[in-house]
Amino acid sequence: MRFEINSAGIAVGEAFSAPPNEVSRAVVWMNGVITDLSTLGSVKKAVANSINDQGRIVGGSGGRAVTWDAQGIRDLGTISTVESATSRTAMINSAGHVVGRSQTDILSATGSRVTHAFLWNGSSMQDLGTLGASTNFSDAFAVNDSSVVVGEAAVESGTYHAWMWRNGGIGNSNAIFGASEKIGAGKCREPSGSRLSRGAWPK
Repeated sequence: MRFEINSAGIAVGEAFSAPPNEVSRAVVWMNGVITDLSTLGSVKKAVANSINDQGRIVGGSGGRAVTWDAQGIRDLGTISTVESATSRTAMINSAGHVVGRSQTDILSATGSRVTHAFLWNGSSMQDLGTLGASTNFSDAFAVNDSSVVVGEAAVESGTYHAWMWRNGGIGNSNAIFGASEKIGAGKCREPSGSRLSRGAWPK
């Protein structure tokens, strides 16, 4: 399954090993050849989600956000300080900045770790916050070459709103991206219009 292709025609995605021990593997396809990427430690599964024009790949392995480049695989960590916390990537831009979502040290009313959108700038993971209370959910879907980030976040009314993060702040962009939809837990969707073409994004 292909998830993204860069301007050089190099594609990344997910492939499955032969049954009966079927597992998902992160792969890169170039010049008609498919290559299995590495995983974190003894973890058997991985998936590649995005590739930039410099050939850097992002994805996930073992419940952690990871990147692949000429030096191999790298664990991007989490917002949380707890080793068992999880994270996942969505996209990488030409500067190598990565967006996705990660568990935090903030606990919900039920005691579970709250998930927030993040921006990884090449050395550290930044919590992009939420729309409203810190216990609200947020997720980042895409980042352009000016490091403007878009995603969705829960609000107190029980709906999910589109948001835009730029210049260090997050703002509710639901009026731009379209109406929100009230949906149940575990059924989050990308808000209408969140996957804008890079040329159309604000600078």
